[in-house]
Amino acid sequence: MRRIRNRALPAAVPWVIGAMVAGAAILSCAAVDAAEPQKIGVTSIVVRSVTGDLEETRRQLVIDDRVHRNELLTTAEASAAEVVFLDGTKVSLGPNVKLTLDEFVYDPDTKDGKFVMTATEGVFRFFSGNLDNSSYVIRTPTATIGIRGTIFTCVTRPDGTTAISLESLTSFVSVQGLTGQAHNLVQGGTTIVAFPNGTVTPPGPPPTWAAAAIAVLNSLLAQQGKPSPPSELLRAGIPENPCADNPSPSCG
Repeated sequence: MRRIRNRALPAAVPWVIGAMVAGAAILSCAAVDAAEPQKIGVTSIVVRSVTGDLEETRRQLVIDDRVHRNELLTTAEASAAEVVFLDGTKVSLGPNVKLTLDEFVYDPDTKDGKFVMTATEGVFRFFSGNLDNSSYVIRTPTATIGIRGTIFTCVTRPDGTTAISLESLTSFVSVQGLTGQAHNLVQGGTTIVAFPNGTVTPPGPPPTWAAAAIAVLNSLLAQQGKPSPPSELLRAGIPENPCADNPSPSCG
């Protein structure tokens, strides 16, 4: 029987194997990088307990933390946060907020993009940024909100009832309910309320429950040295809580 001798591998073979291993490692790293969540903004204020949930990961947020597309932001009782997005949009969150950052795309050269978020509970204040007005869509369980260069607050109760209050004097907000009924907010200090049955009230004074939630948001932000926009309304002679001077059925 012929004996088969062991032969040494050609000198080039170990180099080829090493290159293949190194290439596999590079591809693996690239796959990890490709799976990195998309950063769309950072936290500029964090008061007490604020968490971010993305896929199956929950983290406690601190100042200068990144926030990501599809992330659910949640604030606890007596907690607050502010997020600054890549286009300059800012959202201030008060206590007991549940807000999902559904979509964010922004081209700083053309100002083109899209901003979609869903708030299912709690109070937040929205400052529009550099995106085109048509790029913004804000949803709650009972309303879809469109904007035109604006500052507004939104308070959503556990049953989905939502109060939207305009705080800017030079813009407007459109609010559409579940059945398609819609109204525009054009006067600073006025509020539209959307109900689970699809009803949307015409602009009027804010309900007391909405004014109270906004006051708590303002108080928490003031602790961080952040003045609240309603001072603009006060300069214009519009009370911060119109319900105090102008009682109406919508103030219940």
